[in-house]
Amino acid sequence: MYSLTSANRYYLYQGFVRMNLGIDGLFKIYTIGNEGRWNRKGLNY
Repeated sequence: MYSLTSANRYYLYQGFVRMNLGIDGLFKIYTIGNEGRWNRKGLNY
């Protein structure tokens, strides 16, 4: 049986991980989509 605090911590952690994965995925899609433009400008991240 989980206590309220550990259950809350688990759900907060899961939400935090999903949020970070979503931001990271969007950032990768954005950088891949603009790769040609960035490379022409000489900005290689």
